[in-house]
Amino acid sequence: MDKNKNRLTQPQLMFISGIYIFATMFITLPRELTVLAQHTGWLCILAAMAAFSGYIWLLNRLLGRIGDQEFIAYVHSLLGRWIGMPFTLLFLLLPTLLYSAYVMRLVGELFETLVIPETPLGVMLIMFLILRYWNVRGGLRSIGLFAEVVFPGMAAVLVIMLLLSLGHVEMSRIMPLYDTNLPDLYRGTLSVLAIFMEIGILLYAANGIRDRQKTTGTLLKVNLTVGILFVLTYWLCLGTFGSSYLKRLAFPTVEMVRNISFLHFFEHVELIFLAMWVTMNTVKGSVTYYACASGFRSWFGLNSYRPLLFPLAVIIYFLAIIPQNLPQAVFRLDQFKGQVYPYVSILFLLLMELLGWIKTKRGGSAP
Repeated sequence: MDKNKNRLTQPQLMFISGIYIFATMFITLPRELTVLAQHTGWLCILAAMAAFSGYIWLLNRLLGRIGDQEFIAYVHSLLGRWIGMPFTLLFLLLPTLLYSAYVMRLVGELFETLVIPETPLGVMLIMFLILRYWNVRGGLRSIGLFAEVVFPGMAAVLVIMLLLSLGHVEMSRIMPLYDTNLPDLYRGTLSVLAIFMEIGILLYAANGIRDRQKTTGTLLKVNLTVGILFVLTYWLCLGTFGSSYLKRLAFPTVEMVRNISFLHFFEHVELIFLAMWVTMNTVKGSVTYYACASGFRSWFGLNSYRPLLFPLAVIIYFLAIIPQNLPQAVFRLDQFKGQVYPYVSILFLLLMELLGWIKTKRGGSAP
């Protein structure tokens, strides 16, 4: 049987990567950038895009070293079983599990608040888990096919929404283009870079990508496309609300879409927007769920991850339902990601590169 048949094609990788980076944080990013960098958030995005290009190179180096191994098994081979197992559990698998729960809770909370407020949150979370389960049960290729099918529709809806939002933009609210200092610019850049670096989740799918030598080019295209969308979304929100009001909005992109009115009959389109957003996060949630299942399969040494899907779903459900104050949880996560995650992620890739090089020099299996 051809192994490539069950692997992601480069177009599917591009769709999944673009959706994964853009899906969750673009609804809060304009507020976060305005708080950190005032009107200069656009420059933070451009600087983050430049830094992310270097991160892509490091990521692709590690993908090449992993070869046909599982990601977790590869880390164990570098660190040894006694160090590798607690390291991967504490610093890779558990954070991935927590982030999977966070993404689902964020989508469920917003959908419940704006669309069907009478529905218990637990019911919403179960519904999203079922969607993830059926996507992941079919394997990585199934997630890729789903992303390939829904991407054109999501892209069309997003472009239409952004164009219709232009009617409320005032250039005076966007000016001046530069009004911050270098420390704040640096913090804003780190905040955006952390969002781009979420694509490190691809390490869990290292042996499930076709034509891996083309991955760098694919991710650079994603970097450019998503970066442009981030800049447009930031400017539209800033031009619609102004910096002072924008800082007080938890989900400014949703509020911007709520203001859309075209010829007095095309209004209240936030439901269409939220349907698109839920679909995007179904893809993102499926990828994180797959990463958890695939990672724990390798950690436990099982032949298949499918027996782990249900127990992991139960754990994710309870982790997602625990936070009582979601806005505070979102704020704390944004702080952690912007201040800590970029350094940790880069240090991890550099550590893997160094250990892989040492292993090669000592005559270990060549990467």
